[in-house]
Amino acid sequence: RSSVRPVFECGNFEAMSSSDAADCGDIVLHVAGVDGQIGVVVANEHMTVLQVKRKVQDELGVPFLEQHLILGTTELKDFAELGSQLSSSQSSPATTPRRAELDLTLVRTE
Repeated sequence: RSSVRPVFECGNFEAMSSSDAADCGDIVLHVAGVDGQIGVVVANEHMTVLQVKRKVQDELGVPFLEQHLILGTTELKDFAELGSQLSSSQSSPATTPRRAELDLTLVRTE
């Protein structure tokens, strides 16, 4: 018997691995706050950062108006596409492999 890889659909995030997410243009975002891991959200590289913040609100309960998402040392801009923010934060995007997982820091302000 050969090992058969399960079929997944883009958008069916429970059944997909990180490499499957990359094939769909999706990125698994590990969101951490000052006190540690808050949760995981799957987003598409074509979503705006504001749309990602709304997903974080819906799935993790942090109001989007109180969120500042940080990648490395750069705050992500609300109306930019997630993919463009990621490529601009990398030192040499042409040589950096596409990542299906990212670590973001969430700073919450009230």
